[in-house]
Amino acid sequence: MASVFLFTILVDGYLDLFKLLKYIPWFKYLAFVGLLFMLIDFIWALWANKSFHRATEKLNQENKSLKARIYDLTSEGEKPKEEGLETDNE
Repeated sequence: MASVFLFTILVDGYLDLFKLLKYIPWFKYLAFVGLLFMLIDFIWALWANKSFHRATEKLNQENKSLKARIYDLTSEGEKPKEEGLETDNE
């Protein structure tokens, strides 16, 4: 990507394209670095997506277990205590 940008700058500055032949290896190396960065970004995106799904699955499992615990408490006739709400039956 950067090599294309540099190529256009160099072509704009020089009218004789034969003088640019000495820069061809630089263009190859910069194009390789650009491809390497794209590969790293692709792998990083896959890793982030997998990590996101793993965290979402973990939170869903925890949510299901908490719902089951609340259901068990209410089915036994006990109500889960809510903080700050106490009633006096006198």
